[in-house]
Amino acid sequence: LSNLALKFPSIFHCNLQTNLIPTLNFYIEALGDEQEASSLLVSNPSLFAYSLERRLKPRLEEIRNAGIVIDAACLRKMAQCTDVQWAKKEWQIVKVDVSRMENAS
Repeated sequence: LSNLALKFPSIFHCNLQTNLIPTLNFYIEALGDEQEASSLLVSNPSLFAYSLERRLKPRLEEIRNAGIVIDAACLRKMAQCTDVQWAKKEWQIVKVDVSRMENAS
């Protein structure tokens, strides 16, 4: 928790019931793995700052509809893309990155 607070001190302004827990649950559901979701959020605590209803949920639905494999890197990029980047579909580079990773293994 100390690392989380150091990286994202404004986390203390987030409401546990209306922000932190729902956001954690969103990432757990999206990844299907509590450990991976926790690790993602601890290493990228600013992900707690994004709106679930206005940003994260609609973007995740769009990514799923595009057939993109959901992993931690995909979710991080999805959340951190600006609205301009998102509108230009710059997030679709994630699909290319994922397919390259799959072909490399």
